[in-house]
Amino acid sequence: MATEGTQAILDLAIPKEAQELVSQVENDLVVAQRFSIVSNENYAEVGEVLKRVKGRYQEIEAKRKEMTAPLDETKKRIMDFFRQPLDRLANAERAIKAEMVRFTQEQERLRKAEEERLQRLAQEEQRRRDEALQKQIDAAQERGDEQAAETLLQFATETAVPVVQVERPKVEGINVVRRWKYRVVDESLIPREYLVPNEKLLASIAISSKGTAKIAGIEFYPEAVIASRTL
Repeated sequence: MATEGTQAILDLAIPKEAQELVSQVENDLVVAQRFSIVSNENYAEVGEVLKRVKGRYQEIEAKRKEMTAPLDETKKRIMDFFRQPLDRLANAERAIKAEMVRFTQEQERLRKAEEERLQRLAQEEQRRRDEALQKQIDAAQERGDEQAAETLLQFATETAVPVVQVERPKVEGINVVRRWKYRVVDESLIPREYLVPNEKLLASIAISSKGTAKIAGIEFYPEAVIASRTL
């Protein structure tokens, strides 16, 4: 609902002629919603009313375009004026973000590489310790010193897995956000519940074949639509 101030502005901006055109619309809608066709003659009468309604629609639409065309042209010039600098700034933003993402990914790659290197070293060190410990256990068993062998077994431990942490630079107001997405790697393996019909293609087949095409799981049907011309 327009406020009193807004309505006053509209009254000044919209000419009397346009206001009179629009004032008749509510009555047209009320009349149209009360129609009940019960005979051929009644159908013909309603058809004439339909053409008048359509004519009024086109008349109001023409008036709207007449009034808004200058505004649209002004808006277009303003949009054109600002489009290039805004596009350049958007491109600058994308370039900066892409470089920040590249840097973040490279740091993650280096972190993983260092973590894997340390893990290999830890595993190698653990292997040497295990071999040395096993020799001591074998020697204790050969001596028949089962208590010593049992004690040595308690020193066998699992390899500690090194974890490398990377301290990312912090900029106030800027964060790295992970947005999960998807890509199709093999369409033939996608479960049926994740597939949708190609509605644009099916609609074109319905029109071109006039319902004669046969597609499993699809029913083509006609829908009655009233086409009208103005008086």
